[in-house]
Amino acid sequence: MDRRRIHRIAFALLWSAALFGAILGTMRTTFKANDNVGIQSACQEGLEAPFMSPVLVRFLGWMYQDVAADVPWYGIFCYASLFWGFALLIHALSSIRAARPVFLPLTILLSIVYVSFLIRCGYNSSSMLLSGIAVLAFVAYMAAGRATKTAIAMCALGLAFAFLFRPRGAQGAMVFVAPAVLAWLLRHWRAFPLAAVLVFAAPIAIVSTVHTIWTTSWISDEYRDFREFNRKRGKFHAYPIAKANLNNRALFKANHWSGNEYRLFTTFFFFDEDVWNIETISRIFEMSVDVPLRGGAAEKLHERFHQFTWFLPVVLAGLLLRPRRRRAVVEVVGYLVYVGALSFVMEWLLRFPERVGDSMLTLTGIGLAWVLFVHESESRWRELRIRHLTRWMFGTCLAVATIGWATLDAAAIDYTSKRSTQFHVMESWFDEWFPGRHVLAQPAILLSADQDPLRVYDEKFQLVPTGWQTFSPRFYAHLRKIGLERGSQLLPFAIDNSEFFLVFMQPLVPQIVDFVKRQYGVQVKVREFPGLSNIRFRVFQLVVDPDPIPEGVRYRVEEMDTRFDVNGLGPK
Repeated sequence: MDRRRIHRIAFALLWSAALFGAILGTMRTTFKANDNVGIQSACQEGLEAPFMSPVLVRFLGWMYQDVAADVPWYGIFCYASLFWGFALLIHALSSIRAARPVFLPLTILLSIVYVSFLIRCGYNSSSMLLSGIAVLAFVAYMAAGRATKTAIAMCALGLAFAFLFRPRGAQGAMVFVAPAVLAWLLRHWRAFPLAAVLVFAAPIAIVSTVHTIWTTSWISDEYRDFREFNRKRGKFHAYPIAKANLNNRALFKANHWSGNEYRLFTTFFFFDEDVWNIETISRIFEMSVDVPLRGGAAEKLHERFHQFTWFLPVVLAGLLLRPRRRRAVVEVVGYLVYVGALSFVMEWLLRFPERVGDSMLTLTGIGLAWVLFVHESESRWRELRIRHLTRWMFGTCLAVATIGWATLDAAAIDYTSKRSTQFHVMESWFDEWFPGRHVLAQPAILLSADQDPLRVYDEKFQLVPTGWQTFSPRFYAHLRKIGLERGSQLLPFAIDNSEFFLVFMQPLVPQIVDFVKRQYGVQVKVREFPGLSNIRFRVFQLVVDPDPIPEGVRYRVEEMDTRFDVNGLGPK
């Protein structure tokens, strides 16, 4: 191995280690989305979980169950994937001869962009970034004539590892980097030796085959039922169809629902299998009213992803630098139109959440760099640098973009720090308030994305899995621990149970009371604990109310005194 190759590897690893060490060692970090918390909890308990490949879920379960339960394996694996992708990106960029004049400032910019994924990590970004970068790096190595066995193996194994984190995420990443790859393949397809392609494709082929067999043949019946239900549910929550059917009386009649059952379902409250099941959820899609196409998709895209416009000055300057400028304009403009149209359609007809869009649009920015730099020979760029000063414009644009991203990162760091602090304060409250007691909480109030990915939490209370975890293997495992078999038994178990507390936002409290009366025939009153409640949530219990309710009153409220005062941030 020659000295230059060793230097490039060392630089990529050391730069990546310095960035990750600085952020993880000094900043508060959280997850990007609540989904991560449920997957992590399932892994800790050795149970099946959706979204990730069951291969990785089972391996993480083994790590928690048989290796070390007090090590945050899930968070470590998320950051390992991010580190792999970033180090591969820097090393591949250093292999592109035409990028050498701007390698260092471009590396600084990409590092600052990557900070947002270190501050808020998760399985989505771990999968999408590593898989997209692995493919782009493979192209760069082939283009530069530096596709060593080690380089190809790191790309191939990275793609396979990324697939395990989020199979659909890896597939989606391919859609967003496809133009950058095709721009090179269409002109230089002969540069891909069949042996190199087979080596690159072998690991992902093996992993995807095992994944397919596992998901079709090696899963439990309980998880199979949950997966079928959760796929239907996943196409409902946060989609336009949810709001479109708020007054669909024909649907309510067919499902034996009142409007209340439908509204509860929209808020992730669906604990009774007799009310919410695959049949009743399927009828939503079968009997749905016409779903209007959403307006304002462009405004929503700009609101969530405006920071990615900082890539555009860099792209513009890169076009001015490019020797074959006309072809570059066609490629870059075509790429931007493709990604813009794809993102618009996803937001307009479906949804394009931040946890997905951030990773995809970052890959677009990296892909644009590949379009600008990978296809030119070293001699052309050397000649250009002698004759023109446009490289200074490129440097200026990089500096402006870097400052812009750094400003956004500073705001994200401040926001994440505050959210993390609030979560840990609240978690300590609940540990002190409810040791050993049962807690049924609205999703994201307790176990939420605001957790630290590199910390293992050991709650002193028994929290019922909620949100998308409802009806999952973890949900039923929890029920069995408290002597129940079905979700339909959960709320009756909570009534008159002094050891069972509910934590929900105020608007949901009367809806829960109405549901209990309609479904179980029990009129309850709410025993509320004002000292524990705050502006965000109410802490209460359900108690049978034997007295007739006065006309115009939906339920009685019995306020209980406690030695705590959440508004005073501590005991009275």
